[in-house]
Amino acid sequence: MVQKYDRYAIQEPETETNLAVSVASGIGSGLIKIPVGLASVAAEVYDAVKGEGVSIDDSAVARLEKFIDDSVVGDVLEGLEDRARDTAAGRITEALVQVGIPAARGAKIAGQIATKTINSISKGRRVGLKNKNLLKGGQKANELNKKARFGKYAAVSLGGAAGA
Repeated sequence: MVQKYDRYAIQEPETETNLAVSVASGIGSGLIKIPVGLASVAAEVYDAVKGEGVSIDDSAVARLEKFIDDSVVGDVLEGLEDRARDTAAGRITEALVQVGIPAARGAKIAGQIATKTINSISKGRRVGLKNKNLLKGGQKANELNKKARFGKYAAVSLGGAAGA
């Protein structure tokens, strides 16, 4: 049936993907993109370390992308991306899953490291900025530096005090 054209009406493309399917596809696509992204970063680092003189088609990144595109993972990822990008909610879900899960895991690991470091400092097993020996070493280095007129004692004194 022919509809009257209204140039002020917002035209949205007709898709058969409903919201639930789009969001679920966004979750799946985001989960698949996490390891693919890690592999891609590793390939980029490998190419950077390898140096110049490598053609773009022979780079590790290009070989990885071709491998993924030609594999079943690439086919699944393409289908999930297409469905996820049919709605704004699917796109947002894909981005949140892809970024949010690694960020949450990283925050958890950072919190564990901070807790262990604070416990170690409080038990005296690590050097804190309020360490008395560190303060004494800094004062002694400052005194010797004034006499010598340059900071040659700072590193040795502070390092020795930190290790004491």
